[in-house]
Amino acid sequence: MDSQPTCAVVGAGVAGVVAAYLLQKRYQVDLWESAGRLGGHTNTFEVADGPDAGLGVDTGFIVFNGETYPLFQRFLEELKVPKQLSDMSYGYFCEQTGWGYGGHDLNTFFGQRDKIFNPDFLRFALDVARFNLTSLGRLKRGGIQGSLGEYLRPYSRTFVRHYILPLGSSIWSAPLERILDFPAQTFVRFFANHGLLRVLRRPDWYTVSGGSHRYLKAFLQGFSGQVRLNSPVRQVRRTGQGFEVEGRHYDAVVLATHADVALSQLAEPTALQKQALGRWRYLANRAVLHQDVRVLPSNSRLHASWNYRRAQGSERLPTLTYDMNRLQKLKTDQRYLVTLNPQNELNRMLGEWTYHHPQFDGSSEASQALLPQLNEDNLAFCGSYHRFGFHEDAVMSAAAAAASLGCVW
Repeated sequence: MDSQPTCAVVGAGVAGVVAAYLLQKRYQVDLWESAGRLGGHTNTFEVADGPDAGLGVDTGFIVFNGETYPLFQRFLEELKVPKQLSDMSYGYFCEQTGWGYGGHDLNTFFGQRDKIFNPDFLRFALDVARFNLTSLGRLKRGGIQGSLGEYLRPYSRTFVRHYILPLGSSIWSAPLERILDFPAQTFVRFFANHGLLRVLRRPDWYTVSGGSHRYLKAFLQGFSGQVRLNSPVRQVRRTGQGFEVEGRHYDAVVLATHADVALSQLAEPTALQKQALGRWRYLANRAVLHQDVRVLPSNSRLHASWNYRRAQGSERLPTLTYDMNRLQKLKTDQRYLVTLNPQNELNRMLGEWTYHHPQFDGSSEASQALLPQLNEDNLAFCGSYHRFGFHEDAVMSAAAAAASLGCVW
C-alpha cells in the first residue's frame, strides 16, 4: 500500500487551520506556526481566577454574520461548535468637535439632543441615506471605478469626516488618512455584502459561544497531523521531488501566512509570485483588554458595541473600543473592554497583543486578480488578503488552496 503524501501548512491562523483540516483527508499534514499558540487573530483570553474564572473573552476575531460567512459557519457546524447571537452596534465620538452619534436606533443616532434641529447634522443624516441607496444602485449597474476619495466628491465634508472615514478605519484598522485611497469598488462591495447599506433587514451577527478559541480546541481534537508551535519557517525550497521546509521533505506546501511573509519564505520566487504578493503591506495595531470605562463617551446614549473615539491627532490609527459584554453577552457583573490603539494609558489592564492587518489600495486590489494563479504544482497560498481581509475570506482562500491540492470541500 502506498504511503500517504505529505503536506506542510505554514501559518496557523484561521486560513492555515482550515487548510490543514481539509488536507488531512488526503495528506499527512504538518502545521507549522512561529508563535506559541494557534489562531493568529483568533485569540481568546481566559480569566484565571476570581468570580469570572474560566470566562473566555475574545480579543481579536469576534463577530461574523449569518449571510456572508457561509464557509466559516460550515466549519463550525462540522466541528460541532455552537454560535450565539451578538449585539452589533457602532458609536462615534470626536474629541475635536464634540460631534457624536450611536448607530443602534434613532434614539442613539440623535443621542446628542442638540443635534436634532442642527442643519449640518440633518444633512449628514441625509447623506448617509443617499450614500446607501446610490451605492447599491451603482453596484447593480456594473460597478464603481477609481478611489473612494473620487467616489465621495458629491458628498458633504461632514459626512466623509464623521461617517465614512471613521467607519472605514474601524473596519480595516487603518489610519483615517488612508481610507480615501481605498478602491471604491472594494469599499462599497464590502459594505453591501455585510448589510451596511441597508436600513432594514440587516443580517444577524454572531459570536462563537464561549469564545472563538473553542473552534481551535475542537479542530485539535480531530486533527490527525502534527502541530509544530514555536517553529518559524524561514525558507521553502522546491526540490526535484517536492519541497524542503526547514530540513524536512514534503510533497506539497500551503503558505497560509501574510502575503509579504509568504513572499519572503519562498527561496526562489517566480515573477508572478513577486507581482501578486509583493504589493501587500500590513499595519500593526495594539489591542488591550482592560476594565477602564473612561474610554467610553460620557453620554451613555452614544455607547455601542464598537465605540470609535477620534482623538485630537485625528489622522492616527483608530482608537476603537469593543464592549465585549455586549458583543459576547458575557454573564458577569465585571466590564470587559478591548481597545485598539489606545491614546492614553489604561487602568485595570488584563493583557495586550499586536495584530497585523492588510492595507488596501489600488495596487493591492490589482494583485487580487493574480492570486488564484498562484495555486499550482503542489504549492498553494491562502489568507484573508485574497478578498476583503476578514475571517470568511481566509476560510474561502483555504478551501481554494485545499481544492487545488485535490481536497475539495
